[in-house]
Amino acid sequence: MKILIKIKPLMIKIPSEREEIYRRLKTGFEKAERIANDNRVRVKIRLEALRLAAYIAQVMLGALKDTEIEEIEREIEKLEEEVKNTKR
Repeated sequence: MKILIKIKPLMIKIPSEREEIYRRLKTGFEKAERIANDNRVRVKIRLEALRLAAYIAQVMLGALKDTEIEEIEREIEKLEEEVKNTKR
């Protein structure tokens, strides 16, 4: 089974005071996207990475309020750890 996930670039203009938050979210998005597109990773983990990428994109676009960036980063780190431990 082959799954190819392509996510279009996300272009956002942000105020300078929120640049650090944006940078952290962008880093999480890029990590989640990398995991989602890695065909060596189990499908279950790839789908979770895709879910996180979609959630981060919503946050970045302002669709969700009162975000918990640390929680997003913890979930990304957990996925990365699962990827290390479960390569096919």
